[in-house]
Amino acid sequence: MNDSFFSKTMKIFEDRRKQNIDILEKRKNEVYSKSEAIKAIDLQMKENAFTIIKNIFTLGVDENIKKKNLELKAQKIELLTNLGYKMNYLDEIFNCKKCKDKGFIGTKRCECFEKELKKQRLMGTNLGSSITEFSFENFNFDFYSKEINPEFKISPYDNAKNNFRFLKKYTNNFSNKSQNIMMVGSTGLGKTFLSTAVAKEIIEKGFSVIFDCAQNIIETSEQAFFQKNKLAILKVEQYKCCDLLIIDDLGTEMTTSFSESALYNIINTRLIKRNPTIISSNVTSVTLNERYTQQLVSRLTGEYVILQFIGEDIRPKKLRELCKK
Repeated sequence: MNDSFFSKTMKIFEDRRKQNIDILEKRKNEVYSKSEAIKAIDLQMKENAFTIIKNIFTLGVDENIKKKNLELKAQKIELLTNLGYKMNYLDEIFNCKKCKDKGFIGTKRCECFEKELKKQRLMGTNLGSSITEFSFENFNFDFYSKEINPEFKISPYDNAKNNFRFLKKYTNNFSNKSQNIMMVGSTGLGKTFLSTAVAKEIIEKGFSVIFDCAQNIIETSEQAFFQKNKLAILKVEQYKCCDLLIIDDLGTEMTTSFSESALYNIINTRLIKRNPTIISSNVTSVTLNERYTQQLVSRLTGEYVILQFIGEDIRPKKLRELCKK
């Protein structure tokens, strides 16, 4: 599993701890400037705690020191409240009291860490708000015709249901050994919608997913190769190593020798690493052979499960439905 989002989450927790320590230090300086007594109590409690730790393995816990610390704490609370502060104003600050902002309780990830990690993975998909809109639950088959398509011997309605079931099962059983998928068909048939739904649920399972259109992938590759842009270099590495890469709109990009080389490099690297990839495209098998080199076409046709999407663009129907509401 790619750890770039994990490392980013660890850094967020480290920064969070530092920020809270800084806030506490400012509070101490503020209070100490008003009360030397509180400062003296804090120093004494610190010394007492050190003594307890030092003697715990030889003399055991000194109950007198513990009692003294409780008395000092009571005095401190009284002094703080007299100055108009809350009784816990000088306590350590934590966003999560369970793990004390370490992200882990022992060796187990805390709920707060899992939540932040999931958030980072969602942000890393490039999907924005569509990640919540486009879900399996929201997919509507009613927009598809039930008339049999003479070429494919199936109705667009049944075809959509078959693709839906395949992708839902794929998502439920996803692992680093999952198949590569290429979704082909005209625009407006639900390819992007369903691939987004796949991305959402696979992220929920704890995998890293990147969703990007072919043109963006090529532009990022150009910045990495020609400009040596560090962020672009990192992004290209993520394209190659994330648990699932979803390439949207293959075939809409400008075709050059570099673009073909960049796409082949990413797709082939993922095949070698056995990292699953999902590609959506509007191009036909004929156009595929015309646009791309035989090397790339052989990878796409030989290493990918092809899901054919048929029918007419459903977006006008969806728009009319929205206007009625």
